[in-house]
Amino acid sequence: MFLGAFTGMLVSATVGSGTLALTGVLDADDFASTWSVWWTGDAMGVLAVTPVLLLLRSARWPRGVSPARWAEGALLVAATACVGFVETSDTPLLFLGFPLLIWAGFRFRLAGAAPCALAVSVFAIVAAGQKSGPFAGHDLFTNMITLQAFNASASLTALLLGAAVGERAQTEREIAQACRQLAEMATRIATSDRRPALPVRRNDQEAVSVESDTASE
Repeated sequence: MFLGAFTGMLVSATVGSGTLALTGVLDADDFASTWSVWWTGDAMGVLAVTPVLLLLRSARWPRGVSPARWAEGALLVAATACVGFVETSDTPLLFLGFPLLIWAGFRFRLAGAAPCALAVSVFAIVAAGQKSGPFAGHDLFTNMITLQAFNASASLTALLLGAAVGERAQTEREIAQACRQLAEMATRIATSDRRPALPVRRNDQEAVSVESDTASE
């Protein structure tokens, strides 16, 4: 996230703003503000869209999912739609999207957190375009800063939480697999009939042969 979105987008923002400044389309005084808006817009686009595209590469239809799990997923989608309706209204309630992101990250990990973050960001963009809710009564630059800050907070919250929950689940699976392997090894050792043979020294062999000869005589 930090290398691809925040660091990688420095190139596009610098090249784009620099090209506009060199060609005379952009004044030198407006270079800093244009560069910052360009960079934040590209970075937030990467944070919101790229995780969903990466998930689509490995997406497959879930098997063995219980009906309760499907119901929970449908409830999350419905709640996201309701929150989006509230975000695009005149009420400044953008923060209602964060409980959804936490819910999606804990219960569905990245598969649910990334699409939910994208949906919340899209609703915020629509609200900013309509200048409704928290974007009403402000100039364009203030709305851009507010929008990009919200999108960054939503994306980072969802992705970091989803990644942390996924890593914890992976660690639990690895520990369970290691415990099963140890249990199988212990069972094989306990049920094995093989006994390690002690090495017999040469002097012991000679003593045994002498005793045998004496007994035979």
